Amino acid sequence: MGSPDAGRNRGSESLEGVVIFFKDENAYWKEKFDGSSNPPDCYSADGIIGEGNPGGQCAKCPLNQFGSADEGEGKACKNVRTIFIIREGSILPLAVSVPPTSLKEAKKYFLRLAANAVPYYGVITELALEKEKNSTGITYSKIKFNMKGRLSAEDTMRMKSLQQAMRPMLEAVQIETDPFQEEQV
Repeated sequence: MGSPDAGRNRGSESLEGVVIFFKDENAYWKEKFDGSSNPPDCYSADGIIGEGNPGGQCAKCPLNQFGSADEGEGKACKNVRTIFIIREGSILPLAVSVPPTSLKEAKKYFLRLAANAVPYYGVITELALEKEKNSTGITYSKIKFNMKGRLSAEDTMRMKSLQQAMRPMLEAVQIETDPFQEEQV
């Protein structure tokens, strides 16, 4: 699988490993981030039904619609995909929060794998950060997903077994603070 320090790729930050699980989540904070570890006011572990305030069906929630954010055209409710990836030399997965700006790319990558009957836990995936600019000129990083290679049938089965063993624990992991806000010092 690539070096654990696989830090540079074409001038951008990257990381490689085998994705053993992922889940879509939604989280809404009524108050702006203030540096404290405040849990979300509303949270959805499956991206479908939110619990808390306001709670209910995420697809129908006004806070999960574009234009509901306090600033810009985004959503007040943060939609994220949490990816659990095993890096070479590790026995525990690293949790990576895919931001809203990279969700389309993530979904396309996993759909391409599924369309070709390739299990995501049977390939080495690279997550590379690339700089983008929004319509107002603000620079941000976007995650690009690349398949770097396929695992052997034996290693794929080993990753599938690891996924099945860890799945209950990984499903229980929840967003506790906004993963995309910089901490105030």
